[in-house]
Amino acid sequence: MQKNIGQLLKEAARALNHSIDRFAAPYGLTGNQMSLIDFMSRQPNMTCSQQQVEHEFNIKRSTTTVMLQRMAAKGLLDQHPNATDGRKKEVTLTAKGQGLIVPVRSFIQEKDQRLLEDLNPTEIQAFRRILVMIKEEAEHD
Repeated sequence: MQKNIGQLLKEAARALNHSIDRFAAPYGLTGNQMSLIDFMSRQPNMTCSQQQVEHEFNIKRSTTTVMLQRMAAKGLLDQHPNATDGRKKEVTLTAKGQGLIVPVRSFIQEKDQRLLEDLNPTEIQAFRRILVMIKEEAEHD
């Protein structure tokens, strides 16, 4: 019996997440924390708001708060009030967090290359389009 698309996507995502977690573990990170370091490294001054994190990773405020608190406790980022609106929090990568940018980015790039190495440019474009389409369809449910 052939597996349905949803099941295949779930299995692929789970396998990819396990691979990322295995890479992150020796650095004392989770895969999500690693992804946040990558995201923050691409922001101006390596600073972003808590709301940007919530939006980028599509996670709840409470989940974001816990993740940021754990990363702050590890010395990977600093949390501080927004300069113009004290009710909002901003986070900035520390020197320790910045020290992880190169290995994190290298891993992500190598993983992407390995995932796509057997596809030609047309197939890669179609694959990306299909993934976006599936994501958008799921968000409308």
